[in-house]
Amino acid sequence: MVKKKSNSIDQFITLTVIKANIKKETKDKLLDLFNRPLDNIEPIKDSYGRDADFYKDLGVEPPEEFTIDYEDEDFEESTFEIGKDDYEIVERTGKFRPEIISFIVDNQDTGSTLYIKSDFSISVKETAEEIEQKIKLVQTQKEN
Repeated sequence: MVKKKSNSIDQFITLTVIKANIKKETKDKLLDLFNRPLDNIEPIKDSYGRDADFYKDLGVEPPEEFTIDYEDEDFEESTFEIGKDDYEIVERTGKFRPEIISFIVDNQDTGSTLYIKSDFSISVKETAEEIEQKIKLVQTQKEN
């Protein structure tokens, strides 16, 4: 019996790749935040008027009072949280060879994440169970 050579495209499974794109307005906000001049920030000084550089020049670790407290209200305005309104979800069709998938993990909200053998991960709309069914279907077609 002669086994029919399968077309290489038949060995792929089709999945919906999910990607989050940061909106232009959000990118601009982030750039403004990171490009803000730091000239107006005064260095922390101790009660004698010495800053951290004074201690570093002596070869001594600066005292703890020179440690920046990121919980301080002054730093609150320099933080930026990215919310759901700051990005858009883009879906594209992708074709994958089942043998390159190391493992699949269902995501909490939607779909799953594929971990590829080359230390790469991809978010897809399909669940692990749906992907498993597609892989089994391709394997069955491959055998026939």
